[in-house]
Amino acid sequence: MAAVDGKTTMDAAHIHQFKRGGPNHPTNGIALAKTAHWLFDRGFWSIGDEYRVLVRADCFDEAGEAAHRLRPRAGQENLLPANRSYWPVREFMAWHRQTHGFGARAEP
Repeated sequence: MAAVDGKTTMDAAHIHQFKRGGPNHPTNGIALAKTAHWLFDRGFWSIGDEYRVLVRADCFDEAGEAAHRLRPRAGQENLLPANRSYWPVREFMAWHRQTHGFGARAEP
């Protein structure tokens, strides 16, 4: 969705942060809602080698409806582009997990 002024509810998020040496390439990016992007950049969640959501449930408290919480997303499959050449590179996902305390080969 995009507003008339061109603003959108989605962000292009780097997996291996660009400011920390990650490339500015589609295989180092994922499309995220703005809140999901903020949570991803701070390591509340990451992506496993099998492209499933990993959650650092030990670093936050949450309440509210299940549809709006992060913890129930653990293990959920991420949607991937139809063209495999645009899928996130595992090396970048491993960097994100390691940087945020998930370990190199974490899975739910």
